[in-house]
Amino acid sequence: MERDMVRPMRLSLLTGIALVLTTVPAAARDWMAMDGQYTICPFRIFDNCDPLTEAMTQTDRFSDEEKRTLRTLKTFTDAPRSATLAHFQQAFGTPSLVFRIPGGRPGEEQAIGASWLTDPKGPCPICGIKAVFLATGLSSADYSVSDRFIIFWFAKSEEIKPR
Repeated sequence: MERDMVRPMRLSLLTGIALVLTTVPAAARDWMAMDGQYTICPFRIFDNCDPLTEAMTQTDRFSDEEKRTLRTLKTFTDAPRSATLAHFQQAFGTPSLVFRIPGGRPGEEQAIGASWLTDPKGPCPICGIKAVFLATGLSSADYSVSDRFIIFWFAKSEEIKPR
């Protein structure tokens, strides 16, 4: 009788381990993860994303220009509190579009959004660099190249809290 009870427990244990092993990688691929890490997705496909590693940025997956852009973005996202719209303008030039994003609730601070679009009238009018700034610094950034990839970064919530 004792032996009959062990089998269901083993099965439950193995099922639990399998669930943990399959959900951990799925969580790592969430493109909306607000963890201060970069996430890369195939262009316009958000259910097959991966964390962007430093090693990936050194491969021939990216052109020299894309590597330069990623390095520049990384300097800003490494210190999001000191990244400002003015700093982005110095690095990337005049934005194609700057806009205010109202707070979700009355009295909540507004954010500033800016886009440096690479081909606004071409086949990919949304491609380029986009960033959102709060009074406390850079909140999010993304970089997309038509038919290739989109890379997202969201600040950790503690990095953008008011001091």
